[in-house]
Amino acid sequence: MFRALAASAQKYLGQAVVVINRAGGGGAVGFTEVAQAKPDGYTLVSIITPVTILPHQVKTAFTYRSFEPVINVVQDPAMFQVLADARGRT
Repeated sequence: MFRALAASAQKYLGQAVVVINRAGGGGAVGFTEVAQAKPDGYTLVSIITPVTILPHQVKTAFTYRSFEPVINVVQDPAMFQVLADARGRT
Protein backbone atom coordinates (compact mmCIF):
# COMPACT_ATOMS: atom_id res chain seq x y z
CA MET A 1 0.00 0.00 0.00
CA PHE A 2 2.78 2.44 0.86
CA ARG A 3 4.49 1.98 -2.50
CA ALA A 4 1.27 3.23 -4.13
CA LEU A 5 1.03 6.07 -1.62
CA ALA A 6 4.66 6.99 -2.30
CA ALA A 7 3.98 7.28 -6.03
CA SER A 8 1.15 9.75 -5.37
CA ALA A 9 3.05 11.65 -2.69
CA GLN A 10 5.95 12.36 -5.05
CA LYS A 11 3.71 14.64 -7.12
CA TYR A 12 2.87 16.77 -4.07
CA LEU A 13 6.28 16.72 -2.40
CA GLY A 14 8.28 17.45 -5.52
CA GLN A 15 10.85 14.78 -4.73
CA ALA A 16 11.25 11.03 -4.80
CA VAL A 17 9.77 8.94 -2.00
CA VAL A 18 11.73 5.73 -1.48
CA VAL A 19 10.10 2.79 0.31
CA ILE A 20 12.57 0.51 2.10
CA ASN A 21 11.49 -2.73 3.76
CA ARG A 22 13.35 -3.69 6.94
CA ALA A 23 12.71 -7.33 7.74
CA GLY A 24 13.13 -8.85 11.16
CA GLY A 25 11.79 -9.04 14.66
CA GLY A 26 8.13 -8.74 13.72
CA GLY A 27 8.73 -5.12 12.74
CA ALA A 28 11.11 -4.31 15.62
CA VAL A 29 14.10 -3.79 13.29
CA GLY A 30 12.35 -1.14 11.20
CA PHE A 31 10.57 0.52 14.13
CA THR A 32 13.88 0.79 16.03
CA GLU A 33 15.65 2.31 13.03
CA VAL A 34 12.99 4.98 12.61
CA ALA A 35 12.67 5.67 16.36
CA GLN A 36 16.43 6.34 16.49
CA ALA A 37 16.60 8.36 13.25
CA LYS A 38 17.31 12.08 13.30
CA PRO A 39 13.92 13.87 13.42
CA ASP A 40 14.43 15.65 10.11
CA GLY A 41 11.00 14.98 8.61
CA TYR A 42 12.41 12.70 5.92
CA THR A 43 12.12 9.35 7.69
CA LEU A 44 8.66 7.82 7.96
CA VAL A 45 7.39 4.45 9.09
CA SER A 46 4.18 2.57 8.47
CA ILE A 47 2.97 1.86 11.99
CA ILE A 48 0.89 -1.24 12.43
CA THR A 49 -0.46 -3.08 15.46
CA PRO A 50 2.89 -4.70 16.47
CA VAL A 51 4.33 -1.33 17.48
CA THR A 52 1.91 -1.30 20.41
CA ILE A 53 2.33 -4.99 21.29
CA LEU A 54 6.07 -5.66 20.82
CA PRO A 55 7.25 -3.56 23.80
CA HIS A 56 5.09 -5.78 26.05
CA GLN A 57 6.55 -8.98 24.60
CA VAL A 58 10.25 -8.16 24.32
CA LYS A 59 12.60 -5.34 25.32
CA THR A 60 12.51 -2.70 22.57
CA ALA A 61 14.14 0.68 22.01
CA PHE A 62 10.74 2.24 21.27
CA THR A 63 7.13 2.52 22.40
CA TYR A 64 4.18 3.80 20.42
CA ARG A 65 4.98 7.22 21.95
CA SER A 66 8.29 7.24 20.05
CA PHE A 67 6.39 8.18 16.90
CA GLU A 68 4.33 11.20 15.84
CA PRO A 69 1.32 10.38 13.63
CA VAL A 70 1.03 12.37 10.40
CA ILE A 71 -1.60 10.52 8.36
CA ASN A 72 -4.03 7.65 8.74
CA VAL A 73 -4.41 5.70 5.51
CA VAL A 74 -6.24 2.62 6.75
CA GLN A 75 -8.64 1.75 9.54
CA ASP A 76 -7.29 -1.31 11.34
CA PRO A 77 -9.68 -2.42 14.08
CA ALA A 78 -8.17 -4.74 16.65
CA MET A 79 -9.15 -6.20 19.98
CA PHE A 80 -7.53 -7.86 22.96
CA GLN A 81 -9.08 -11.06 24.23
CA VAL A 82 -8.56 -12.90 27.50
CA LEU A 83 -9.91 -16.07 29.01
CA ALA A 84 -13.41 -15.76 30.49
CA ASP A 85 -12.07 -16.51 33.96
CA ALA A 86 -9.25 -13.91 33.78
CA ARG A 87 -8.94 -11.63 36.84
CA GLY A 88 -9.14 -8.32 34.91
CA ARG A 89 -12.56 -6.91 34.13
CA THR A 90 -11.79 -3.42 32.78
